[in-house]
Amino acid sequence: MSQAKRLYELQAVDHEIEVKENALRGVEAGLGQRDALERVQALIQAQQQALDDLKRRLHHQEWELEDLTTKIAALEERLYSGRITNPKELSSLQHEVELLKAQRSRTEDRALELMAAVDKAKEGLAARHQELDRAEKQWQAEQAQLRSQQAQLREALAALRQSRHSLGQQVDSAHLTLYETLKAKKQGQAVARVEQGMCRGCRISLPTHLLQEARQRVAQCTSCHRILYLD
Repeated sequence: MSQAKRLYELQAVDHEIEVKENALRGVEAGLGQRDALERVQALIQAQQQALDDLKRRLHHQEWELEDLTTKIAALEERLYSGRITNPKELSSLQHEVELLKAQRSRTEDRALELMAAVDKAKEGLAARHQELDRAEKQWQAEQAQLRSQQAQLREALAALRQSRHSLGQQVDSAHLTLYETLKAKKQGQAVARVEQGMCRGCRISLPTHLLQEARQRVAQCTSCHRILYLD
């Protein structure tokens, strides 16, 4: 096998290593990522706080209702006890009872509205918890898949690196140095295949004498300076 062919194969392995390394970085970036779960958890926390606030307001209305009911009962007991005979005082007491009953009615309406809001908030929170449970299961499945991909990519990279090492040992040190230098300058494409007398690196037609030289030893394109590889 010619040095140029070995370098061409080395380049293919290097390209595959780069692809696998990029894929591995992407996989490992996804491992442990809980952004989607944290968004749902944040929504749950906000909804729980809203529910707690509704419950506090409902309890306040319930306490107010209890207080009003107690006051009304005490006033009605006085009103119908027969102990008060003054018509003016009875009228005033009756008016006070009516005002308190009207206030109690309004408070009952607010309490009913809050009870409905609490029930609705509980339903929303329960649905959000179900969403979190589904998201958690999906996340677990995705993490298992990522761990499997990570293991496969690491295994593939180990094999590729071993192959690269083996190929590198078959290349003359001077040619390997040239390859590494060109690889850095040419975005990873140090070796260009020759097809129909044309360098595929820069798409320039090559002179006959250079094609003959490339068949016999390591030669470089006069235009792009890449190492030329002919089958």
